[in-house]
Amino acid sequence: MAGTACAKIKSDQHRGTAAGEVSMPRAGRADLLVRELSRGAHLRAACGVLAETEHHHPDMAFGWGRATVSLQTKKIKGLHKNDFIMAAKIDRIAVQYGAQARKN
Repeated sequence: MAGTACAKIKSDQHRGTAAGEVSMPRAGRADLLVRELSRGAHLRAACGVLAETEHHHPDMAFGWGRATVSLQTKKIKGLHKNDFIMAAKIDRIAVQYGAQARKN
């Protein structure tokens, strides 16, 4: 689906960008547009369930029309392979709720 929403993290090790991926200008962060408040609430809840299931907790901020998801492995103060795996899973969830990359 074009316009995927969340977490295609860009880093020195992962440079390729396919059509529909979100380019994250700051490593490990996605700023999203969520057009309906109820969809944003469901997106937040689904990301929370995933985080608990995976024992990998992103920083999340949600409000009317927006959502921000940040991934970083605090222990190493950077991005780990597990952050990329979590990002892909969050991306699939975000698409389900119609989130799109916000143009800053």
